[in-house]
Amino acid sequence: MRWAPAYFHKPFIRLSEDTICAFPSSLKGKPLKGLKESQLTCDGPLELHTLVLLPSLRQVVFQGDRLPFQCTAALLDQSTSLHWRHNGQVVTSDLEQGISLEESVVHDCTLVTSELILSNVRVASSGEWECLVETARGNTSRKVDIVVLESSASYCPAERVANNRGDFRWPRTLAGITAFQPCLQYHFAVEGNIEKRALRRCDRSGHWEEGDYSQCQYVNDITRVLYTFVLMQVNASNALTIAHQLRTYTVEASAFSDAMDVLYVARMMEKLLVHAGLIRELSEIIFEMASNMMQVDEQILWRAQKEEQACSSIVQSLEKIAMLSLNSNSQDLAMSSRNIALDAYLIKPARYTGLSCTALQRRDVGVGEGTDTGHDMLLRFRCTTGVLNATLHSFAVKNTIGLASVSLPLTLFPPAAPTDCKLQFLAFRNGKLFPNTSNTSRTVEQGKRHVVNSPVVYVGLDGCSSWNFSDPITISLRHSFPGSDSVAVHWNFDTQDGRGGWSQDGCELIGSDPNISTLICFHFSNYAVLQELHNIHHPSLVPVEVLHPVIYTCTAILLLCLFTVLITHILHHSSIGISRKSWHTLLNLCFRIAMTTAVFAGGITLTSYSSICQAVGIALHYSTLSTLLWISVSARVIYKDAVWQSDRPPEGEQVIPTQRPMLRFYLIADGVPLIICGITAAVNINNYGDANP
Repeated sequence: MRWAPAYFHKPFIRLSEDTICAFPSSLKGKPLKGLKESQLTCDGPLELHTLVLLPSLRQVVFQGDRLPFQCTAALLDQSTSLHWRHNGQVVTSDLEQGISLEESVVHDCTLVTSELILSNVRVASSGEWECLVETARGNTSRKVDIVVLESSASYCPAERVANNRGDFRWPRTLAGITAFQPCLQYHFAVEGNIEKRALRRCDRSGHWEEGDYSQCQYVNDITRVLYTFVLMQVNASNALTIAHQLRTYTVEASAFSDAMDVLYVARMMEKLLVHAGLIRELSEIIFEMASNMMQVDEQILWRAQKEEQACSSIVQSLEKIAMLSLNSNSQDLAMSSRNIALDAYLIKPARYTGLSCTALQRRDVGVGEGTDTGHDMLLRFRCTTGVLNATLHSFAVKNTIGLASVSLPLTLFPPAAPTDCKLQFLAFRNGKLFPNTSNTSRTVEQGKRHVVNSPVVYVGLDGCSSWNFSDPITISLRHSFPGSDSVAVHWNFDTQDGRGGWSQDGCELIGSDPNISTLICFHFSNYAVLQELHNIHHPSLVPVEVLHPVIYTCTAILLLCLFTVLITHILHHSSIGISRKSWHTLLNLCFRIAMTTAVFAGGITLTSYSSICQAVGIALHYSTLSTLLWISVSARVIYKDAVWQSDRPPEGEQVIPTQRPMLRFYLIADGVPLIICGITAAVNINNYGDANP
């Protein structure tokens, strides 16, 4: 082609300025007159101006069908050859398998064609069929997917799936087919020319497999933002800024509604912890975020632990703070929050004389108020050296309540201990970050269900280990609620396939009374007391909120007045001078108003119970619509009775008034709201309920 550029510029050759190259792709769209000799090369990947595979689109065929393939490619030279592959394996003729491969045919020394015929398609023929063109300059290919259905193919039923990625309606689908649903929840579901889709495969037995929703955005705004945090690259220059932003979202952790929220916060804490050794403030932010996460609902924490061990990750991040923060220039560390307390020390074993620490909380009484605001106080540690075997029974500080105490023995360190050791204490207000994901354990006997009924206390060493001949650690824990059958336990991160669980190994209960249990343990861990609770709701049950007393008082007065009207008009109907229509409309209106106010006052706060909340929402929707329509019907009846006058008949004539049925009023005022509520609930029952995330 070296002659082409010079030939195009000869005076007797006329080329339009619009004459452009169509092939190869590197020159596509460029004017033919502007080509240079250096551009006319055969370097780069192999490109053929003709390469066609028929069929070119995905095919769905039945077992036993006949399926021909035809592949046509440009003939470059004698080295050009066509080959067939199935799922990456070379295909050859096999009449027993129903595979017939014809010889390649050359057309006009410019094209070469190869045919492959499947005379008896089998189930094993499903997959990717490929026509491969091999030349001395390189190879290229075309592919097509084939799905083979059995003659008695089954179907996966239509199914609706609602998850944290959206609401998906999967249609009835043939077995062996992968169905797709677009992510239509957001206007940005299409990026460029690529549409974001969810996919789900119907297996050959006619059962749906787990769907892949990873391309779709999260429905919940909080989850979507936390996922954005996880995708960020964290380094020393931006770690502190990201930590401050993330902490803002964890302040309202009680609004978290998805286990993924907990998981993403846990992952971010792991990322930020890497830089905590250089940035001391990061440790404080991580500690505060962990305390905020204890506001999350227990069921959500339980799911996060079961699925991804997110709670264990949060606890283990806290346990590493002392190792990263303590050094010769910073030999102690203390942090406090509403739900977690931390104390850490750089200990010299040669000078160690015993140590006792108590997790406490101030109990201040407001002057002139007489109200106890201790539940709003911070949880913190108070440590004393040289004090052995201190328990909560001996703790007495004015306006302060001790929740947990730990006494380390004098023989804690071996004689040949290192020069420095890092000792850390953690106190958790409750066991929410230690959810037991198994229904069976050594602590459940004879059908009894034991739960954490005390604070959880952690003691850990870094840089050295305790002495094998050391005396045990003494732990004293205050009970959160009345209970019995105390069990001393510690948290084992490795049990239950890494999900963690409570274990009695190495711990022993030495004393228990209605308020405090004392235990001893022979190793460092997270300690707690399990009990069977008595006559008290478990902390995981959300307390029912109540409205202002004035609302209930006014509701009771209104209901009393309404029922007085109802009973009076029912008992004295014959002596009250109102029309039959007015009587019906008055009774129905009073009843609908009473229903609306009663349902609102009694059920508007029951948002913690989804089924009850939905029932209240449906009842309120129906009663308010019905009330408004009965008001309209009553207004019409009153207008006709008081204002509207029909033409008077001539004197001497008697006109019998026509009685129109009352059923039409009931169809309008009761039937229309019933239809509206029914359609709304059928479309999406989640329209009724608590709208908060």
